[in-house]
Amino acid sequence: HVQISVQDSEQQSADHIAGYDGALARKKALAAEVVRHGLPLTINAVIHRANIDRVEALVKDKKHLIVVPSGPLTALPFHLLPLSSWPRSAASAP
Repeated sequence: HVQISVQDSEQQSADHIAGYDGALARKKALAAEVVRHGLPLTINAVIHRANIDRVEALVKDKKHLIVVPSGPLTALPFHLLPLSSWPRSAASAP
């Protein structure tokens, strides 16, 4: 099982947060190789003020979405995240 952490869907911001140029491109290439080899892949993304406006781009086309809030965000209902559509199971989760 391979886990890749992606900081943003926008290249400049993702590279800045990751701390090196080309971070997002390298991670996308790695993800493609993992899939090509048929290995299980998990993409981790921390949602914060620098990428909250692009959260939908981070999660679109994903088979599963697991939201793990921390601190005061544990009281925030998941359906308040700025997504145009939610999978039924995620929207109805307690």
